[in-house]
Amino acid sequence: MLGPLMLGTVCAALGAAAAVRLRARCAYLRAWQRALTAMYASCAFARSTCAQILRAGAYDVPALRDIAGAVETEGADAAAMLESKGRGRLLRAEEWTVLLSVLRALSAGGRGEIGAAIAYGLERFGDFCRDSDRRRDADERLYVTLGLLSGVCVFLILW
Repeated sequence: MLGPLMLGTVCAALGAAAAVRLRARCAYLRAWQRALTAMYASCAFARSTCAQILRAGAYDVPALRDIAGAVETEGADAAAMLESKGRGRLLRAEEWTVLLSVLRALSAGGRGEIGAAIAYGLERFGDFCRDSDRRRDADERLYVTLGLLSGVCVFLILW
């Protein structure tokens, strides 16, 4: 009796975990979008440096805090530092590429190129967030329901 109950609970938990991953991905993309917005606003000031622009976005994305500190103190390349941190499990390849292009422009570009790269990143992340929200709304309840149903089925089959 205990084995079927445990396996049923595991199935339900897996469904709930998939739903939580969708929510976490949406929140992570929104955090990057807010960071890019803050960086774009900071870029509007003529005297802002690469480190100051990065630090403006660091409130929502802690990885930018470390990168901004290294750029400020060591003169490190922001894109190379982000690449060394790795993509992570919540970002897809296209989103990662957009972030790298923004940080490459920050490291090596002029004021106009930096502004254009951040504006492009904001535009793309708006699309990414909309798509992620749409998918979360469509799939979150489905994952939880499938987890519960499969848990009940496993319990009934094994009992």
